[in-house]
Parts: sequence; structure tokens; C-alpha cells
Amino acid sequence: MLSGTGAPTPAHSGGSMYATFYACLVGLFVIAAAAGNWNWYFEHPKARYFVNRFGRQGARVFYLGMGSVLILLGWLCQVLS
Repeated sequence: MLSGTGAPTPAHSGGSMYATFYACLVGLFVIAAAAGNWNWYFEHPKARYFVNRFGRQGARVFYLGMGSVLILLGWLCQVLS
């Protein structure tokens, strides 16, 4: 990556570190919501789509997988940068 002066900047620039942290944090939150079976989370209109489509247990499995993928992506961004 090049800075405004044209000089290369380190791969661990602030933006990628924040994105990594945010992806892992959101992933942990989604896993906690699925594992805890939080009603307020699964009654949200956007989550209700998956509950109606897959049932409550299926939606929990979906969100566990999605949270795991977010954590994996955050970890990969950190390792590969």
C-alpha cells in the first residue's frame, strides 16, 4: 500500500486492524446470541427471515456458522496482512 507521499506503508495499517477486530467482535456477538438463544435477537425482523425459513434451531445453527466465518475471516485478515 502506498501513502500519500508514494512511500510504502506497513501492511498493518490502522484500517485493517480495526476491520479485523470488528469482524471478530461481531462474530463473537453473533455466536453468543445463537448459543444463548436470545429472544430479542431472533425476533428482530432481519433475523426473523431465517427463523421463518429454517426454524429457530436452524437459524441458531446458521448464525453459529456465520459467527464462526466472521471470526475466521478476521483471523485470516490479521495473519495474511
